Amino acid sequence: MDIPGAEEAARYFVPLTLAWEQEEERMRALQPAMVARVRQQANVGVLADAFADEAFCHTLVEWMGQSRTVRAGSATLRFTSTAAFAELGGTEVRSLPLQQPKR
Repeated sequence: MDIPGAEEAARYFVPLTLAWEQEEERMRALQPAMVARVRQQANVGVLADAFADEAFCHTLVEWMGQSRTVRAGSATLRFTSTAAFAELGGTEVRSLPLQQPKR
């Protein structure tokens, strides 16, 4: 059976975040999105889906407002916004509440 595009490599970008036990509240908030527990010598933490991290989400929204371009390995990520951006949050995105989609 011939599958179209089977020879092509697929690339995925999965943003992850790391929180250490010293950041107890952040670590607790990331528990539902945890991918793995991590250890670096005496430090213990969690590796989690970055979209569950409030700081990560606020940064993405800020970058949209700034029309920022970021290199990620061999890829380039371009963040842009529409005219509605200023109406919805403008430059004060850190004060916007984070609302996770229902799973």
